[in-house]
Amino acid sequence: MASLLSSLLIACTSSSAGKLEGTWQVTSEGNFLITFKNGKMISEGTTVDVKYTETADGVTVKMFNKSGEPGGTMHFTFSDNNSAKTDKATFKRVSS
Repeated sequence: MASLLSSLLIACTSSSAGKLEGTWQVTSEGNFLITFKNGKMISEGTTVDVKYTETADGVTVKMFNKSGEPGGTMHFTFSDNNSAKTDKATFKRVSS
């Protein structure tokens, strides 16, 4: 069972941004744009390589910095297709 679960989790990790694909406006913690696309997160002129992991229920997306540095993970929860939040910020989709 544990190996099956591990296999499923590995299969769900990819460079595809999935539900996060596009540009989002951070509406708390300041006011700036952040773009999520295939293997990349871009904000304020900085590009970070990332991997995305979508949970089985499709609601929470985890992003991991490829370098594995602490703090490289954000957990997104979606209230609808154009609204998301983490424990530190709220996001509204600007474009897909």
